[in-house]
Amino acid sequence: MGRRERDRTASLPPAEAHGVGHRHERLQQLMAEELAGLLRDEVTNPILDDVRLERLELSVDYRAARVAFYTLAEAEETRASVERLEHALEKATPFLRRRLGEALDLKRLPELRFVYDRLAAGEARAAKLLAAEHPAPPPPAIDEDEEDGEGEDEVEDEVDEG
Repeated sequence: MGRRERDRTASLPPAEAHGVGHRHERLQQLMAEELAGLLRDEVTNPILDDVRLERLELSVDYRAARVAFYTLAEAEETRASVERLEHALEKATPFLRRRLGEALDLKRLPELRFVYDRLAAGEARAAKLLAAEHPAPPPPAIDEDEEDGEGEDEVEDEVDEG
């Protein structure tokens, strides 16, 4: 890469600097949203109930997608449990690709490769612990009379006139 090319890519946003454009990023986002919905709503394997997607990275040629995932399960993060999750996701991959093809009109569906994201799993557990220690205060109660604001004035006007 020459000096001029380096200078030109230095001023571009990160996606454009790596040769991917708006369409590529939008497709990544759509695929990630669709996969998350499929995992949440349509995959029936109980092992995958607590699996959440962190990100999806689509290759520049659209042939492969790396899907980073983590789990919200309280279970200890062992190599065997991660392998069990990866195996379950591998078994669900044909179903996920077929449903992805139905949802998105693509010429070619990328191969899906699921990778466990330890950092995201740790962050999710920490957030869960913090939420348990410091629960959010309940929203203030709203009185039905105060909600309208007009009811009280009308009653007072009727009493004054009578």
